[in-house]
Amino acid sequence: MSYFMYQKQQIEALVNNDDVDCIIMTAVCSDELLKFTINAAIAAGKDILLNNIPSFNEKELEELFIKAIRNDVLIDYSQALTFEDSFNQIKHVLHTQNKLETGLLRLSAHRVIEPENRLPFNILRGTITQKIELLLTLLPDFSFSTASIQFSHPFAKMEDGDVLIINLRHKGGLLISFELFFNTGNISDKLSLKQCNQSYEVENKVLFNPQRQQLNEKNTIFKQIDQFILKLHGGTKLTQPAHWARTNELTNEILKQLYDEGFI
Repeated sequence: MSYFMYQKQQIEALVNNDDVDCIIMTAVCSDELLKFTINAAIAAGKDILLNNIPSFNEKELEELFIKAIRNDVLIDYSQALTFEDSFNQIKHVLHTQNKLETGLLRLSAHRVIEPENRLPFNILRGTITQKIELLLTLLPDFSFSTASIQFSHPFAKMEDGDVLIINLRHKGGLLISFELFFNTGNISDKLSLKQCNQSYEVENKVLFNPQRQQLNEKNTIFKQIDQFILKLHGGTKLTQPAHWARTNELTNEILKQLYDEGFI
């Protein structure tokens, strides 16, 4: 049995289990398996919490949400950083008049990609997608023409501690920097804004220890689940295909430039 078929059977068993009310995605999987999981959950009438935005086009997303609404299913995605007070401060500052002309907005991430990982590209794409979604949450009208790209080694020849830096400039002048670090020994996400004498920072960090990973209420998954439960009890059925489609569009533009620059 192939790895894909094994995973598919595991998901089918979970979705068809009457004791399971909702599906929570915590691992990176292929686009094919992710699409199968989402559609299976919707067909079974079970709410689903995603750990990333699926790489569907706008038409696919619209059809997905139509099915979800018809089956009274909540499809949710949220990032732990957005629950922090510092994130709201950064968002407020960026929405203030004349605050987009100068400054540096940094979105960084540390990710672990082990040699035996079957889906290294999916981790790369997923991380970039997360950063783009976070950026669009802060700056909904963000757009760029070209990106300035720097990297230690090509992705296929990655070494521990390698970094990928993607610099973008907002039309108002604000510099945006995506900084992705690989195999540094931890998994973390960080957002910071520096403008003149003002500085804001928010970080979410999980120590990486394959032998013993301790989970507590401060970890990302618990923050996401808390928000998910609140939406379920509040009867909220949010639909945001346009936001997700724009996220995927910008992700694809950056990936194309990474191909052109020889990183991928």
